[in-house]
Amino acid sequence: MEFERFNHCPGNMTRYDLLFAKNGNGGFILVWLNRSGISGPAINYDGGGMVTPGYLEAKLDHPEGLRGDMNALCAFLASKGVHAEVTGGFKADGTYRR
Repeated sequence: MEFERFNHCPGNMTRYDLLFAKNGNGGFILVWLNRSGISGPAINYDGGGMVTPGYLEAKLDHPEGLRGDMNALCAFLASKGVHAEVTGGFKADGTYRR
């Protein structure tokens, strides 16, 4: 498994510094480097269902009610071929609808 680093700018005035790798069985590992690009929350998902913003919110220990970031991360995952719910004004290619 090889990680790639992404500077994901979906077009909604935000930027996400991410490490991403598919784990070979339909899942993925995502690290959101939201602490100055040095560290941040991570998720190791084994696959077998749809990833939703609420699921990411819980697993990444993101403050409840700030769902916009989770919507953006789900759209990013969808753009990488992960079965993820795309909502909140985002498109499946990871960009934001204007």
